Order: sequence, then structure tokens, then C-alpha cells
Amino acid sequence: MVLLQEVWHPPDGFINIRNFNKPLINLRNGRQGGGVAIISHKNVKSVHMKQYEVDGLEAVWADVMYGKIRVIIGSVYIPPNDFKALQLLDSVIANITSTHKHVIIGMDANSRSLLWDDKCAGVSHYCNSMKMGSMLENIVDKYGMYVHNDGTCTYHSGNYSSTPDVTLSIGLSTYGNVNWSVIMDELKSPHDGILL
Repeated sequence: MVLLQEVWHPPDGFINIRNFNKPLINLRNGRQGGGVAIISHKNVKSVHMKQYEVDGLEAVWADVMYGKIRVIIGSVYIPPNDFKALQLLDSVIANITSTHKHVIIGMDANSRSLLWDDKCAGVSHYCNSMKMGSMLENIVDKYGMYVHNDGTCTYHSGNYSSTPDVTLSIGLSTYGNVNWSVIMDELKSPHDGILL
């Protein structure tokens, strides 16, 4: 599975990866930027779960099955300072977890917390990214989610590094050990690739 955030209205057929299915995409309405996608390998069964897509939240969801492993996977983009999107994410997670026990969310959260971002130590708790981080911490706690990040920065621009990209899950430990790491890629994005 490949989860993408900020896909920016690609033309049909633009995202085309050998041995992978056509992407499931949810684009930002009425303006440029944002947008999310999930791309599944041809060996994976996936169903687009449009019932979890709500106005005001850039997210795409799929029910994925590989062998005996079945998980709801979400790719989510929370724009900077968009507190309402985090509230919507909370309600969508409540809806998903009412019927599913295994969930993975890969997101560009634009939210900072010591739970996933070692570089935010000493940052004022009054700045919006820290307030959003606190909101996301509450969501993580409320649903008993696991934060896979290990504190490694996932975003680099000049001399600035942080971790706006957060990987969350529920119930994955039933399938065995799960490893999270940042990978070096050549996509020329300030965001590092993440392997789960």
C-alpha cells in the first residue's frame, strides 16, 4: 500500500505505478493543494470506503485484505491551523472503530507533540501546531491508538526539520511485530517516505 498526502489535483492516469492498482483519490474541492490517495498493490484486495469521507476532511479510506490480514487504511491531510479538520477526524475515527478493530492512518497532521516529534521540545504550547498536537494526542488517547513514530524528523526544509507526519494504528499488534522507519527516496519532496 502507498499512502500519499498533498497530491494536488493530478490529471487522470498521472499516478501510475507498475503492479499497482489505480489510486483511490479524494481531492480538495474548490481550490488548489492538498488531496490524498491510497494506491494498493495488485496482490492486495481493497475496497474504497467512501462512507467515511466527509466534507471538510481531506481523507481517503480503504478496507484492505492481504492473506488473512484485514485493516481499514486511511490517508489523511490536515492543513496547518485547521482545528475543524481534527474534530472531523475524531468523529470519523469514532465511526470506523464502531465496526472495525484494525485501523492504520498515515497522515500529514501539521501537528506537533513530543509523542512523535523530538524537535518540538521547548516550542511554546501557545503556537497553533502545538495546540493541534494536543488535540491529536487526545484523539490518540480516546481511541487507544498506537503512535508508530519514533521521534525521527519526517520533514526537512533548509535548516528546519520537524515531524508533521504521523502514523497511527489500532489493533495491529494482533498480527505480530510492526516496524516504522523513515526511508530515503528520490521524490524530491521535503517530506521523507515512511515505511510501516
